[in-house]
Amino acid sequence: MGDEQRKRPLVVSRKDLYQQVWSTPMSRLATEYGISDRGLSKICERLQIPCLPRGYWAKKAAEKKVIQYRLPEPNEETPLEVTLRPTPIPIRPDLTGLF
Repeated sequence: MGDEQRKRPLVVSRKDLYQQVWSTPMSRLATEYGISDRGLSKICERLQIPCLPRGYWAKKAAEKKVIQYRLPEPNEETPLEVTLRPTPIPIRPDLTGLF
């Protein structure tokens, strides 16, 4: 995603986010959306999207057997989409006159 796209909120469906989480490392995907990987993990919890087990990408790279958890049916409280808003870049104060 380009910088221009990263600055705008993006609506993602639960199914699309599930597919992205299971095809791209969480840290890389979170960076693309402009949020932290822990923030993305919390969003997945809220949407009842199963996250990858520890060591998934290492096992997959080593061509070992990996298990992909299926997306469970949502209950009536589970949102079917989410709006991802990039974390704003903090503005650093001008410290030039202090020293």
